[in-house]
Amino acid sequence: MIETTPHLAPKPIGAGPSGRGLHGLGPASKPGASAGFGIFLMMLAAPPLVLGLWVTAQGLNTLTWPRADGQIVRVYFSQSQPDDENRRMSASIDITYRYVVDGRTYSSSSIAPYTFGWQNSGHARQQHDHYSTDLAVRIAYDPHDPSIAYLEPGPSSTSLMLLGIGFIFGLPGLFIWRLAVLERRAAARREAA
Repeated sequence: MIETTPHLAPKPIGAGPSGRGLHGLGPASKPGASAGFGIFLMMLAAPPLVLGLWVTAQGLNTLTWPRADGQIVRVYFSQSQPDDENRRMSASIDITYRYVVDGRTYSSSSIAPYTFGWQNSGHARQQHDHYSTDLAVRIAYDPHDPSIAYLEPGPSSTSLMLLGIGFIFGLPGLFIWRLAVLERRAAARREAA
């Protein structure tokens, strides 16, 4: 006697072990679980994404500011000792410069706009190689308040980091939410048929 295996229907797209599509991915297998998780990821992504977009726009605005001749008066570079676990060394830099606008001398230590005090160690090392005491530089200053100036105008590495965090959480959240919505519509059509 020849034994035959019953025909197995294909699982829905994205089906987990339960064969119920995206709903099978959650421990409770509730229809709205995946959509809720996607919404949660998008809500998690919203603050850094919105802040990153605002900071990037402000950084782009500094590219239109007028320039003034300036001079580096102090460069302080510090580098930590390598830690025991991964042997990495963090680095930071502080640069003070002077510049003249309409005959008045200003001093500042702002390197890039809206960094919130965060520094990238690799970028700090590059700046240490590029800037030195008594170096002549061009400064971008706010035409409405010349005391606000930046050595490196434009979007900062902090703004790009915030955007990256927002997209890392937001895009998967949008993708999961969209798949959950499509799966719910497909399930509704199957029940109506």
